[in-house]
Amino acid sequence: MENRLRRLFCYYVLSGLFFLTMISGVIISTRYERFLSDILKELEKGRQNLFVMRGAIADMDIAIAGVNKVISPDIILETPETQLLTGLDELKSKMKKAEITVTAFQYKGDEVNLPVVIKATLENYTDFVNAVGYLQSQRFPVFDISNILLSQSQDKTVSYEIRGDIRALKGRKK
Repeated sequence: MENRLRRLFCYYVLSGLFFLTMISGVIISTRYERFLSDILKELEKGRQNLFVMRGAIADMDIAIAGVNKVISPDIILETPETQLLTGLDELKSKMKKAEITVTAFQYKGDEVNLPVVIKATLENYTDFVNAVGYLQSQRFPVFDISNILLSQSQDKTVSYEIRGDIRALKGRKK
């Protein structure tokens, strides 16, 4: 009988170990299944965000293209002083009949300014308006008009004086 009890005890211990192994396997596989389910959910979110990210990238490309239209690529390569002098040369070629005077460069914060005074006789009002429009349409370097003065002399000739600054951004120091 004692032999039979030992065998039964061994069967109970073995069946308990087998049962414990099975329960551990079920618990581990359930946790693994939840883990895989969470990973699949995250991958699905990533896939959905892929379209949002592609849209954001397309928006950034459009914004960069717009900035590239406005800003010359030379803005990074040239010094601000060179940009201002180039802008002054363009101004002189556009307004050939005007007397253009400048003073020294001024450094204010992140800008470099070149004060400019443009004087000329007003022969044609349309030309004057076009000249002012040209000055205001400058992108880089920017021409900032601070004052426009129209005056008439005793001989009835009208002249104008435009005061302003040609402005450029300082480059980063390397």
